[in-house]
Amino acid sequence: MIIDKKLQNKWAELMHYERTGDVIKAAIAYCKTLEGHAQEKSFAWLCGYMAHVAADITIHPVVELKVGPYEQNQKAHRVCEMNQDAFIWQRLNLGEIGYADRVELNIGSCTNANNELDDDIKQIWRICLEQTHPEYTKNVAPDFDAWHSGFQFVVNNAEESHRLFPWARHVGVDHGLTYPMFEEVDLDFITQLETPQGKMHYNDVFDLAIENIKYYITIIANSIFSDTPCDVICNWNLDTGKDETNKLTAWEH
Repeated sequence: MIIDKKLQNKWAELMHYERTGDVIKAAIAYCKTLEGHAQEKSFAWLCGYMAHVAADITIHPVVELKVGPYEQNQKAHRVCEMNQDAFIWQRLNLGEIGYADRVELNIGSCTNANNELDDDIKQIWRICLEQTHPEYTKNVAPDFDAWHSGFQFVVNNAEESHRLFPWARHVGVDHGLTYPMFEEVDLDFITQLETPQGKMHYNDVFDLAIENIKYYITIIANSIFSDTPCDVICNWNLDTGKDETNKLTAWEH
C-alpha cells in the first residue's frame, strides 16, 4: 500500500511540473466532442482545473521571491501560503477559513450514486492524462476515486478549532502546521511583497490571480465553443510559474 501510494503521489508531481498546459489542451479537445450535461460538467471541471493552475502561476512566483525555491524551502512555503490563505479568506467572506462543511458540500456534489468521483469527470481527467503521460498511465493508472475519497476523508476529519484541513497541496497533514486566525496573520507575508512587477500588497497579487483566472477561462471557453486558438496556454512549472521559455507569462501577458 505504501508503494502504491507513492506511485499515485507521483501523479501530483507530473500534473504540477510536466506538460501542464498539454493536459488543459487535451481537456479542451475532449470537451469539444461532448454535448449536453456531460459537456457542462466536463467544462465546469476544466474551469476549476484552470483556476488552480492560473492561481499557482500567479502567486507561487511571489512566494518563491519571499522564501526561496519550493524544493529547498517546503516548510517555509507552507507557512507563507497559510498566512496568505488566512488573510484572504476573510476578504472572501466565506466564514471561518477552511470551513469544512462548505468544501465538503462543493466537492461532495461531484460524486456518483456510489459516492465515487463523478463518471464524466473521471473520464475527461483520464483521457487528459492518458494523452499527456501515456507511459506512466500504462504502468500506474490514476486512481481518481482514491484521490477524491482521500480529500473527503481529510475534510470530514477537520478539527473544529482553527487547525484546519490542508486544502492546498503544499499544506501536508503530517506537518502539524496550523492556519493562523486572521488577527494572528504575519503581515510580513502580506505587505511590501517582492513581485515580478515590484513591491505589492497581497491583496493586489490576489486580484491579479483573479484576473488571470478570468483570462485563461475565457481562452478555454472560446476555444471549446467558438473554436478559437488556445496557444497562450503553456507548459508551466506550477511551483515557479515559468513556462517552457522561462517566462512568467501570468505576469507578462
